Amino acid sequence: MSQHRCSQCGQTLPNIRFGARLGPIAARIFDAVQRSGQDGIACADLFELVYAGTDRKRSAVKGHVRQINDKLTDAIAPIRIRSIAEQYKIAPAPRARLRA
Repeated sequence: MSQHRCSQCGQTLPNIRFGARLGPIAARIFDAVQRSGQDGIACADLFELVYAGTDRKRSAVKGHVRQINDKLTDAIAPIRIRSIAEQYKIAPAPRARLRA
């Protein structure tokens, strides 16, 4: 994945998704899930896309998804990544419950 750079100074630009600042791997995961549409992307396919040729475990993707969702929550983004039936999908964020 190529990084975007400022045309004036050459500095690496941050990966921002829905107001959340993501690292390069997290941005790649988010983009793959977003591109997959309503059908989502199989957990195994996402792992292969991100970690092909490495000795990483599949739990690494789960860890990144948790971090992405934490950052989306902090940014008050209207979406999250959900794992539904072995597919990662973009889903609406749960609504906050008001305490009485």
